[in-house]
Amino acid sequence: MSKTLKDILGKGFEYIRVEGFNTKNPKIFIEDGKIKKCIQAVKALDIQIVYCSTDNIDYLTDPAFLQTKKLSLSSYNLKSISPIFQLKKLTNLSFNGEIQEEVDFSNFKKLTTLYCDMPKHYTNLSALTKLKDVTITNYLKSDLSEFTPLVQIKKLSLYNTEIEKLNGITNLNKLTSLKIHHALKLKSIKELETLKDSLTHLEIHFSNISDLSPIGTLVHLKKLSLRALKDVGDLSFISNCTALQELGLNQLKDVDSLDFLSGLTNFKSLQIYPWAVSVKDGSYLPLTQKLNEMGKLFQLLQWEEVYKHLDDDGKKEYHEFHDISKLDFIKREFHFHVYENFSPPYTKENCDLVDQVIYGLIDNLEKDPDLSKKEKVDLIKESVLKLNEIDEQITGFIETGEREYLCDVLDEIALAVDINIEEYEDGIASEWREW
Repeated sequence: MSKTLKDILGKGFEYIRVEGFNTKNPKIFIEDGKIKKCIQAVKALDIQIVYCSTDNIDYLTDPAFLQTKKLSLSSYNLKSISPIFQLKKLTNLSFNGEIQEEVDFSNFKKLTTLYCDMPKHYTNLSALTKLKDVTITNYLKSDLSEFTPLVQIKKLSLYNTEIEKLNGITNLNKLTSLKIHHALKLKSIKELETLKDSLTHLEIHFSNISDLSPIGTLVHLKKLSLRALKDVGDLSFISNCTALQELGLNQLKDVDSLDFLSGLTNFKSLQIYPWAVSVKDGSYLPLTQKLNEMGKLFQLLQWEEVYKHLDDDGKKEYHEFHDISKLDFIKREFHFHVYENFSPPYTKENCDLVDQVIYGLIDNLEKDPDLSKKEKVDLIKESVLKLNEIDEQITGFIETGEREYLCDVLDEIALAVDINIEEYEDGIASEWREW
């Protein structure tokens, strides 16, 4: 039997959350009321990855934290981060809240990852020349000129920003991913043309950009998401992005045509729904043909108007689809592969374990149409217990988003076999799940 934290550190530590304490990279989660014990655990286990949910972080001045490399401050009531200015070994920093004091980023020159609500008063962001991954909410400057020296950045995400132009990113020739959400003052993205040799992932959501054509120069682009943009009109330039594997269009009005889809041959994911994207020529045939070519026409086959947008092959698929059972439909749609690139712990091997549990449950329910309600519930229970075992074996695997997804799928399965899920207060999985 593996040792517990209490076995290692003694009485009282069973209430301290430390993940992977028997590995090289343990993580500690510090909460109010447990700070003293947490500091002792940090010292004893040489913990360098720290998550804090407290409003006050003065305790981080304790010498026990001097070796900290990764720090997450999750309280939205945080007013000061000055206690961490001494943590010179930080490589990863995340913080929320309306920081009132001026933050001098030159205190964190080793940072490679920064996720933050940008303080109203700060200096020396340009000193973080080792940054590779940056996510900033509430970036209120009008351009990105202070990013010019940050040439190591590979991923840049800006949420709720007041930028008007993208000058400042033309120097970032290692940038592979750019996300811009809620940038209502942004009018031009011409500077994207300078990133044509590096950019592979682009998201632009909620903006008033009038000319999207520079996207067409991004010949290495693999993933593109456009949402809630004004007057998009002609999207034919997307046909130049021949490496594109994933395309999402949402909340777009008066797109001229979807004909550009026909020339793109590398799609793995296509998220375009007629009720969220209006087309001037009225034809969704290019979309249904491409989805059918990908083996994913089922995404639209419950749309009431789909039949008039199908060719002969699509109509054949339509008739076959409506003959399949609800369980088969769930099985066809379900995949736990929720993270791009299968980054740990969401490796393909780990995700396949969950897929096998859900597919096995559906297969068992379909084998015998005469199963009693108790037998059906027992099969679902057995599957939830298997998921418990998987989550216990893989640290941080079934978290908030994954939990909601699995609970929804298990409820859909229960409904498909005539189990009334209203008998279960928080869904059928809640009866047995430990994740």
